[in-house]
Amino acid sequence: MMHLKETVYLGVWNLDLSTLTIEFNLNKALCIGYDESEIPRPTSYEFFTEKIYIEDSSKVRDAMLALIQGEMDRYDVEYRIRTKSGGFKWFRETCEVVAYNDHGKSITATGKTYDITQSKGIEDIDQRPSGMRWLDDLTQVLNRNAILDKLKEEIQIAEVDAKFLTIAILTVPNFFELNGLEGRAFGDHLLKRIADIIKSQQEAFFAENHDKIGRCAINAFLLIFSDAPNVIAEKMCEAIKEEIGNYDYGLTDEKSKRLIQIQYGIAEYLGETAEALIEKAKNNARDEY
Repeated sequence: MMHLKETVYLGVWNLDLSTLTIEFNLNKALCIGYDESEIPRPTSYEFFTEKIYIEDSSKVRDAMLALIQGEMDRYDVEYRIRTKSGGFKWFRETCEVVAYNDHGKSITATGKTYDITQSKGIEDIDQRPSGMRWLDDLTQVLNRNAILDKLKEEIQIAEVDAKFLTIAILTVPNFFELNGLEGRAFGDHLLKRIADIIKSQQEAFFAENHDKIGRCAINAFLLIFSDAPNVIAEKMCEAIKEEIGNYDYGLTDEKSKRLIQIQYGIAEYLGETAEALIEKAKNNARDEY
């Protein structure tokens, strides 16, 4: 049983299940190193979920999707979340539906978050063989931690050698809605297919291995282009988008077909930190798909 003194209560939060916007106690953000000025308003639930370790993100995603779809009315999960400084915290999160619309659909959920880091100890519990711990289990590209480390390494190389460095963030903006319509198995299939297409296009453009592709959020991938200007990155992203759009996913529902869209943002390195470069790419995301 968890000892009370090892648990820190971070407060309550409310989530709009239709827009996935969240109202929360500031303690939750402060705990992972972010102050109020760094939090976008309104705040998307993704502000926190994109920082969850990829190895833990699927259980949080599955729990939230089950809540939205009415498969359950509450959940209790534990996960690791990356801090601003590059470390991690262990959180426990409980959540339950508190409001429904006239059709019985879940519309509002309330949750509580606890910092349980001390109860877990400071050791890394990931016991997988060396090398495998850097891969995302589902897509077999680098996981969030590994791709961030790779980006920081590439920034150092670009600084020393005065070379181009460009990144792209590729996102499936309607991913959660697709999961709701077609189920989690389809969502997993879609992410794996997108990862395969990205790897194939990287080989076509650069004849490289795949150590510069990573899954940086539940529905997003980070691509690193070493010694390449943004025009090359844009060409490859357009090729990826076209191949994803032309692939037959076996769907019969027309709405689901229309929801398979890709959004990408590109940023060239101009002296920023890795985190700032990623934010710049997100802000440069195209509105058209």
